[in-house]
Amino acid sequence: MLLSLPGLLCFLVFAPRSAFSLFQFVSYSRVSQCGPFNVSFSGGTLPTALPLTLTILPFNSTPLAFVIPNSAWDNSTSSGSYVTPLSLPAGVSFLASLEDAAGNSATPLSDVIQVLPSTNTSCIISNTTTPTSVQLSNSAVFQCLPFSVSRNTSYTNHSISTRGFVPASLSFEFQWTIFHHDASHGIDTYTFIMNVAQGLQVALLFDDGQGNRQVSDLLSVQGNRYSPSGCLQPSSAGYTSGGSQGLSRFVIFAIAGFAKLIHFL
Repeated sequence: MLLSLPGLLCFLVFAPRSAFSLFQFVSYSRVSQCGPFNVSFSGGTLPTALPLTLTILPFNSTPLAFVIPNSAWDNSTSSGSYVTPLSLPAGVSFLASLEDAAGNSATPLSDVIQVLPSTNTSCIISNTTTPTSVQLSNSAVFQCLPFSVSRNTSYTNHSISTRGFVPASLSFEFQWTIFHHDASHGIDTYTFIMNVAQGLQVALLFDDGQGNRQVSDLLSVQGNRYSPSGCLQPSSAGYTSGGSQGLSRFVIFAIAGFAKLIHFL
């Protein structure tokens, strides 16, 4: 079916400039427990930063990443396709993201996909619980207000990056504004601004750059007509004390065609 994308168009207005490396069309397949998952993309050209990566983001779990060979792209038809089995049990919900080698969205993300039941149990492994090293201080997040993320330094003492994934839209990097190290308890706390509009949803990917990656739950951004909106303004500076470079936000005038980009099989 063809997905309506008002959230995508809203997000595109305020997205980082680096996010706009899009193919013209993308489709994501359904998937059953332990079954194959397909992403197809067409139109435009390959990003200059290769290879492409398909990232699967199951909520409250560990992401899966699949490097897509350059041969998956056919220059003669300006299209590409990639199929991989997913080791996910029935009932798990996730987002799928196609990214270039720089981590930028090469297409809009999928909407939320739920793994369907299957008699195939070949990928099911018991006792696979992974220790949680990163936690949100509060599961409620609000438009343009701070939210904090803490991590136990006994698991890792490397700085973490946090990337936001908006369903049926694009991904973007959060820049922290405040950092606090509590040496006595071995806790680091990073504070960010939730620069996602109220009414949208976002999943957070935490990455310490050492192979430790973790996906949050799918968070609904809260707010009302009185909520601050300065972080969503194209004219806002976008600079934060925690980042070396602020976000470059601008209004896209030639992007309206993307309102019918995502197709789900």
